[in-house]
Amino acid sequence: MKLKIIFTGYGKKLNSSDQLEEYISRIRHYSNLEIDYINFSNPKVKEVNLQKNYEAQLINKKIQKEDYLVLLDERGQELSSKKLSSKLNQYRLQSKKSVLILIGGSYGFDESIKSKANETWSLSKLTFPHKLVRLILAEQIYRAFTIINNEPYHHE
Repeated sequence: MKLKIIFTGYGKKLNSSDQLEEYISRIRHYSNLEIDYINFSNPKVKEVNLQKNYEAQLINKKIQKEDYLVLLDERGQELSSKKLSSKLNQYRLQSKKSVLILIGGSYGFDESIKSKANETWSLSKLTFPHKLVRLILAEQIYRAFTIINNEPYHHE
């Protein structure tokens, strides 16, 4: 199973931290991991629906037919670490070719993206900055793989 994560946002690059890079490296020990970044910088777009449509056009270019699409959204299903590990293991056992986890822009997802989603998850009812969401997601995916493999990283 290939695991793909698309980070979105404004600016020139991913702006990753050492911690994020560390978790990405650890995840690659367990899974074929692809990281992508979409820059939403478009100063000409000021209206929310136009911005969401612009973002959807960029996102749609990255989604492949074989992708099992998971959106991160505050209105999605909240998962425990164990439940996340169970889902990732289930995808692997179902021989999903590619699981794509998408972190959208600050206005949320356009309907054209929502309609393609197989699942929508929430990391919390709290609102986090995008850079922190990236780190939390990477850490939780790493934690999920250690749970799947019965490794001592996760303690109850």
